[in-house]
Amino acid sequence: MLARTLVTLALFAAPGLAQSATFTAVLEPATQPSICQEETHLVACNGALVKSTTLDLNQYVGKPYRFTAKLGGVTCNIWDVTAVAPAPATLTFCGSAVPGCPIRLRVGPSGAIGMWFLWWSPSSAFVPLDATLGTLMLGAPAFSLGSGPTASATPYFETALPSSPALVGLTVFSQGARMDIGPVGPLRLTNPICFTIAPFLPPCVLPGC
Repeated sequence: MLARTLVTLALFAAPGLAQSATFTAVLEPATQPSICQEETHLVACNGALVKSTTLDLNQYVGKPYRFTAKLGGVTCNIWDVTAVAPAPATLTFCGSAVPGCPIRLRVGPSGAIGMWFLWWSPSSAFVPLDATLGTLMLGAPAFSLGSGPTASATPYFETALPSSPALVGLTVFSQGARMDIGPVGPLRLTNPICFTIAPFLPPCVLPGC
């Protein structure tokens, strides 16, 4: 309930123009032509523009990390990364994103006893909340996928996508959160993930994450 309330409030709050942000994300090189001409990287499954005047961000590409950044840029809003740390909460996706096939979303890291939470949205956003919780990267409206204990027999969300051709082409954005319990720790948002539902091409790939 706490996690759902926090994220629901953030989704409908005016994001304003935050001057700093802490966010967990996977970075990708910015290789496409851009009018900004300052960014070197972008946030995967989100598109937020990133650079660093003090760090080599290439060493952080492809895996989730927790970034601290300040807002910069001359022609565009670009997040200038000033510090990088291990990701306190991560989200992974596996399975086949096609109608009728199973998918799985897992909030990590595993190990300590805790709770996981998951949401999805048809759009993305970039709403810095605070240095502990992180940055919300889902647009409104967002919907709960579920929650549960990390120490359960199935510490993840798994479902079969509906067998409807109307879903083909839909891009789904998802983000999770994790909170340790015993003792209770702070809630921390994960990196976002996204997938586009493709036409059915048998056989389904079973989730393995």
